[in-house]
Amino acid sequence: YVYIKKSIALDPQATPPHFYHSILLFDAGRNDEAYKELKTAVALGWQPQDHNEARVIGAFLADTGRYDEAIDYFRKALAIDADDDEARIKLGLSYYFLGKFEPAKQYIQEVISKMDLTKSPQYEELKPILKELGLL
Repeated sequence: YVYIKKSIALDPQATPPHFYHSILLFDAGRNDEAYKELKTAVALGWQPQDHNEARVIGAFLADTGRYDEAIDYFRKALAIDADDDEARIKLGLSYYFLGKFEPAKQYIQEVISKMDLTKSPQYEELKPILKELGLL
C-alpha cells in the first residue's frame, strides 16, 4: 500500500498505481475512496489488461450498487474472454438488480446451460433469484 502511494506521488499521471490503489481500497471496504481512485485511473486512460481485471472491477462496482457501471466491466471481461462464466453470471445478476429481468435471465441461462449451479457454494443465495426469473 505504501509503495503504491509513493508511486502515485512520483508520477500522478501513471495509471497502474491508481488502478491497483483502487483495488486495495475496495478490498479494505473504503468504497468511496476506491471509486474515486478508479475514476482517476480511467480518466488517465486505464483499460483492463485482461478479463480478470475487468471482472474484478465489475464485481467491486456491483458490490457497491453501481450496477450500470459493473455491467460495462462484465461486458469488457466477456469481450476479452467469451468463456468467462463468472463474468457472465455476474452480468446477469447486475441486470437482475437493476430490474432488467430479460437480459438477466438470458445471461444466467447461458451459464446454467454449461454448468450445474446447484453445486455452487452460492446456490442457496441464487435460488430465490433463479425462481423469480423462472429458471427453476
